[in-house]
Parts: sequence; structure tokens; C-alpha cells
Amino acid sequence: MKFSEVTEYFERLDNTSSRLEMAQILYELFSKTPLEDIQNLIYFCQGKIGPVYKGKEINIGQATIISLIARYLGQPESTVKDKYSKLGDLGLVIDQSELKNKQNTLFSKELSFQEVYFILDKISEINGKGTIEKKIKLFESILCFCLLCLFLSLGPFFVKSSGIFVTSFKFSYKIFF
Repeated sequence: MKFSEVTEYFERLDNTSSRLEMAQILYELFSKTPLEDIQNLIYFCQGKIGPVYKGKEINIGQATIISLIARYLGQPESTVKDKYSKLGDLGLVIDQSELKNKQNTLFSKELSFQEVYFILDKISEINGKGTIEKKIKLFESILCFCLLCLFLSLGPFFVKSSGIFVTSFKFSYKIFF
């Protein structure tokens, strides 16, 4: 299953307050999901990477994410911080920013849900010396091999510093992710 499809469902969830409609959207999502993706998708829907007892978390701080976004967009961190304080969502900051480093994305690849989940799982397993640098490199690998739209979908996914949580899915585009 393409990650873009998953984010389209999450965007629909984000845009409704009706519990019945949310249940219907989740039903549609799980009905279309291949069996091998179901378990990880359930964790993903809960804002987790794996079962709680494994204690997997992304643990990348908001300041690090802002720095990474600034570098990717080719804008000063202060500009990204200002936009973030006005908009309240890093995904919106990316969505409304002009990409100045257009050469950063040399390849385009639409990732599957499992590929994205695998990368997030690997990020959660990294520990020890140089942890943040290694996590950032993995995160950047997503940027290098995906369309900007992939990043727009993931941006809100990484915002919470104490774990994984999806704050908004308004940035998933039909083009991709």
C-alpha cells in the first residue's frame, strides 16, 4: 500500500469530528490494507511504532526537526521558527514555504507504507553515541528519495519530541505520499 493512500485517509480523519464517520474511514482504510501491513498500520494509527511494551520512540526534538526543515527548505531557522509560531504546525510551515533548495531532491520515489514504517522503526532503534546525527541521516534519506509531498506528510508525524504522534495530515497530496 502506498503511503500516500494512508495519508489521504488520515487527512479525511483530520477533517471530521464525527465518530461514526471516523469509524467508517478507518474501516475503509483497513479494508484496503494488505494483511502484511495491518499490524503496523494499527500501531501507526495509535501514534506508535510497535507495541507499548517495546517502548519504541522516535525521540527527535522539535528544535532538531526545525533545523532539518530549515535546511531542507533553504531558509534560516529563524524564519521557520517564526512561521511555526504563527501557524502552530510544522507541516503547515512546510506547506506554505517556497522550496529554495530544489536540488536537494535528486530522485523521486513514492514510498510504500511499509518502507516508511521500516525507516521510522530503524530511527526508533538507534541509540548510543551520535544518535541524533544517525536519526537525522535516516530522516534525510526519506527526503532524498521521495517527492517533497512525502516530506509534507511526514513533517507533522515527527513534530512530537517524546514519541510519534500525528498532529495533522493536511499535507498529503494526491501526487504522492
